[in-house]
Amino acid sequence: MMVFVLFMAGLLVLALEGEYASPGVMLSRAQGRWATGEQINLIPFYTIRTFFRHTPRSVFLVNIVGNLVMFIPWGFGLVLLWQKNRRLWRLVLLALMLTVLIETVQLFIGRHVDVDDLMLNFAGTLLGAGLWAVLRRLLPVLDTFTEEKTRWLPPE
Repeated sequence: MMVFVLFMAGLLVLALEGEYASPGVMLSRAQGRWATGEQINLIPFYTIRTFFRHTPRSVFLVNIVGNLVMFIPWGFGLVLLWQKNRRLWRLVLLALMLTVLIETVQLFIGRHVDVDDLMLNFAGTLLGAGLWAVLRRLLPVLDTFTEEKTRWLPPE
């Protein structure tokens, strides 16, 4: 659980680094960016295509593959630690909630807002859950890590 919490803290620090100001200034900035489309991409696969065609492979890996890989632990941890998150609808909901939250906050803090990031983060979450499913078959001990079995309960 502690590793998962530390991962999430690091992920949020990385994803939410930006230009913070008073709420009024941030709201005004977001409204202006939304009106002009400045640093906002709502066209699916546009950024992925652009990076693939026009950037060195190292930049492609950092930006595109990084967005995918960065969320694998989120999906893995969700299903490893909480049995209730093993339902597909719940996993999809949690994956979307976090990625939409991050992209929305980035609108207010002057970071790029990109539907491709949302798709890659979402896919990374699902890959993490899929990785857990594969490893669970190979290592049944992974089922013992769920919240329900690791709570500290008083002795009976």
